[in-house]
Amino acid sequence: ATLAERRYAACDPDNRLIAAQLEKNWEVALRRVQACQARLETAGTPKAEAVPPDFAKLAENLHAAWNAPGVTMRMRQQLVRALIVDIVANVDDAAREVMLTIHWHGGQHSQLRIRKPRTGEHGCSTSDEALAVVRSMAARWSDQDIAASLNRMGLRTGQGKTWTAHRVSSIRRVRDIHAYKSAEKDGEWLTARRGEIARRHPLHDPAFDKRSSPSRRAGGARRSLANSRERSAQRRGYGGVGAQKSPVSQRH
Repeated sequence: ATLAERRYAACDPDNRLIAAQLEKNWEVALRRVQACQARLETAGTPKAEAVPPDFAKLAENLHAAWNAPGVTMRMRQQLVRALIVDIVANVDDAAREVMLTIHWHGGQHSQLRIRKPRTGEHGCSTSDEALAVVRSMAARWSDQDIAASLNRMGLRTGQGKTWTAHRVSSIRRVRDIHAYKSAEKDGEWLTARRGEIARRHPLHDPAFDKRSSPSRRAGGARRSLANSRERSAQRRGYGGVGAQKSPVSQRH
């Protein structure tokens, strides 16, 4: 600011443009000096001691603090760093579990056992409940019916989407779940031999086998053919099989 003042004082008053610029520079230097003095006064003022956070009650209600509305993932990370020193993981391949030893601040230790994910398993896999429903219905229902049942039960795919026939078919192929013949392309009709239905279905009516036996079907076909021939002959005026001639035809 002193240098700016000397420059302004040494300027020729006839050079008004230069004098105006030097005056402006002097004012800027004075404002900078005032700002520096204000920061020095603030820095010299003693600050109140910061109260350290009290974590005594936080451990009693950690679940509420973790799931409180408005808590971000960044805050959760800071909370973990403030409470946990480190975590040691040991893998138990025989039991397919991971044992976690948590070292807390204050010297306390706790252990947690979690299931070890299988090879290729990820967080977007289909739930076991949905797979159980698909396995139980695949032998009797189509993919469209299975998808409708899963949606009514509120189950979703691994990506959180609703079920469709295409998605059910895809999960069956991946999990090697076979469907009944009508649900597969180029499926063939299956025929059951006589007595096989009774062995598989205890409520089967035996009279069905009698009505559907080959001999009864052949006899019924012969009787139907004879009756149709007799009706055709009667319409043409020749009479049926074993029918007598009318009196008018006997006189002629």
